[in-house]
Amino acid sequence: MPRIRTSRTRPPPEGFEDIEPILEDYETKMRDAENDPQEGKRKAEGVWGIMRITHIRSRYIYDLYYKREAISRELYDWLLEQGYADAALIAKWKRTGYEKLCCVRCIQARAPLSNVRIVAVEDVARQIDPMGGIPKPVALQSNEQWLMRVNREGLPVCRDLHGLFTTVIISLCDRWPDWRFPLAFVLPALIQRMQALQFVQIVRDSANGIQNMLSLSQTKTSFTMSSQTAARICQAFIRAHLLERVPGQEDEVYAPSPKGVHLVDRFVIRHGIATRSVSNLLNVHPICDKLLFLERDEQDDVLLSDAVVRILFNRMVGTSSRRTEPSALGIVLETKQVRDKEGQMYETARFSSTDALNWLVDYTTMVSIDEAIVLAAHMVRLGWLESEQTMDASQSNNVATVCVDEALRAEHAAREGTFVEGEMYHLTELGVTMAWKVDWVDQPASKPADERPPTSFFYGDRLNEMRSVSPRLDAFDLYGTYMNAHPSAQASPEMPDAPSPRARDVASPTSVPRRPLEEVLRSANMRRSLYTFLQMRQDEKPLQFWCQVEWFRSDCRLATAGLLTDVFSADAVEVLPSEVLRESAEKRPEGMTGPQMRASQQPILSLSAQRRIGSLLQSSALNLRLSSETSASLEGALEAFARGASGTDSTRQIEKALGRLLIQCGAAQKEVKAQLSDESLPKYYEALDCGLWERP
Repeated sequence: MPRIRTSRTRPPPEGFEDIEPILEDYETKMRDAENDPQEGKRKAEGVWGIMRITHIRSRYIYDLYYKREAISRELYDWLLEQGYADAALIAKWKRTGYEKLCCVRCIQARAPLSNVRIVAVEDVARQIDPMGGIPKPVALQSNEQWLMRVNREGLPVCRDLHGLFTTVIISLCDRWPDWRFPLAFVLPALIQRMQALQFVQIVRDSANGIQNMLSLSQTKTSFTMSSQTAARICQAFIRAHLLERVPGQEDEVYAPSPKGVHLVDRFVIRHGIATRSVSNLLNVHPICDKLLFLERDEQDDVLLSDAVVRILFNRMVGTSSRRTEPSALGIVLETKQVRDKEGQMYETARFSSTDALNWLVDYTTMVSIDEAIVLAAHMVRLGWLESEQTMDASQSNNVATVCVDEALRAEHAAREGTFVEGEMYHLTELGVTMAWKVDWVDQPASKPADERPPTSFFYGDRLNEMRSVSPRLDAFDLYGTYMNAHPSAQASPEMPDAPSPRARDVASPTSVPRRPLEEVLRSANMRRSLYTFLQMRQDEKPLQFWCQVEWFRSDCRLATAGLLTDVFSADAVEVLPSEVLRESAEKRPEGMTGPQMRASQQPILSLSAQRRIGSLLQSSALNLRLSSETSASLEGALEAFARGASGTDSTRQIEKALGRLLIQCGAAQKEVKAQLSDESLPKYYEALDCGLWERP
């Protein structure tokens, strides 16, 4: 509720008079909601109207500053200070996944702090003192002292480790042990705090509905451990990346990591803790917005399966083959051109094994590098990653070899896989197919490739209570245990290589394997054979159009890096952009963003679009395969992009026209692929089976 303004109140900043009538209207509606009669309503319904007006007024101020940019920062801060908007609700709106949150209260699992408080034991006696004027309550006290479950290493299991970490950090928020380091601490201080840690929670409620009577329910949880045990648990916090070193400090000063702050944030929301000290912790330290929770068995081992490994693989590599900094979007990647076993060139991405292992611990609930390296070894076993063999495995301090039973081994996957820490790895052609199935046009064209959101960001929201990456783990078989030892002693020297996607199917003497259209298009031999077959039937234009769109997208990528100088004149069907080595750059020239670079190269991009797409749109054979609406939209988008733009807003207009053109190209490409998959490809396979067409 806004504060009452008096003659002593500081005058509002410039621009307040423009929005004051609207705010006064909201204030009038708020008074009407407060004076609304409560007869016939439930207790909770009385505040619904007030919360609705608060939400609408907060959203109005939020849109004024963040979306419409109609008010200054000074006025925005003044409005929050005076209570015209809910600052806590706006803080949630700025986080991913909370954009449509109605109120902060609805995401608190328990009642607010007016009913639930964490206090010291001696405060209880003061509250129930009958001489203090407070009615004597009915006190229910339950003291608990329990032992944490431990795993094979004698450390707390993952769930207890997270609970102990959040408890310690919240207890440190009220009284930091070392004021030399704000919101940070040294390990000895943390160990001392953990040796005698107690949490007392008191819930106040009416006693069986009797007026003037209170019921106090007290729960006391104590953690008692020796200094050696506390030190081991602190080291477990560090290995799990819950704590991180503070740079620039001579002593070993630690602070909660983004992963640790994520767990604290989930804990305080679930229990309704909203003290100022906890808020300072969450506001000062960076937070990990997405964290993937993995299900574990009774021995605290991560439950892994092919489906779980695939989800983690897609999250780890993201949706782009180029990334300069690790984030929730994926690990650091750099593009690379490699050849498969048949000598065909394809574009992939390489990365450091150390970066991959650290990322897996940072953005999942894994508690050590040892767990992460086992998961990475399964990715190698499935044929998605391949070592570049830049170092000998005997030189590594951490090597993991995994082995699954023959009955659980998936088709075309190896039985064993080895991952070496310190080695360089790249994605195989099968891994590229598994990771980046999303077309380039499916993401906003105004964003560079390394800023696009991943496609599988759905299991790690801080409010998502799902504890597993799979809704039903009984839907598929799980792996057994694993080995983590030196390969010279445990790994088989004859371990089969990860299979290439081109060797996945073996031709039968009687029939040709029915490969999906995507594999046919990405295989040079199969694509050329299909194109020649369609030429004989005078139906080759759809396949040619699909290939030309792929080349136009490649030109857009080169234009983003400022390297597009001419339209490549190679046969679009004979070779795809992923099969040739084109000039690439790690980053665009300094001082220019991706949209600015594409706008500067609009003439050459327009020439590429006209040659590759415009010429085919004049063909009647292609128009018969496209709907009239799609064809008209594509022609209009092509003409709009060819016209270009001028003036101060030219970059935005060109980027908008290019984005529309790419979207229409993607829609036309999907129609073409559907026609090829439903009509052309079955006839091609039938001709191969009957011997009417030579096998590629």
